[in-house]
Amino acid sequence: EKRKKKKKKMVRGKIELKKIENANRLQVSFTNRRKVLMKKANDLSILCDADVALIELEGMSFSDLVSLESQLNDSLLSVKDQKVETSRLQEKIALEENQLLRKQVRDFV
Repeated sequence: EKRKKKKKKMVRGKIELKKIENANRLQVSFTNRRKVLMKKANDLSILCDADVALIELEGMSFSDLVSLESQLNDSLLSVKDQKVETSRLQEKIALEENQLLRKQVRDFV
């Protein structure tokens, strides 16, 4: 009886999450992880057809954050308004197409 040999998977060891004290290592790690995060956000946007936003808050004051929150709220309201307007336009177009088709059916009979 022959036994199949199991392939060993290459698995990265778990790393302990703690603050990096070395300034150079910290900057390199931050830069690399930010690039990966940006790529993942882009992938998510493409794969799921989603709007994705990343906001880096490093070095921002409280007043900057309040201003950013206000801008985001305004943008969100604008997007919601656009969706409502788009829905209304789609409904209007559908009704006009329906009326046109009904007229064509009446004229055909």
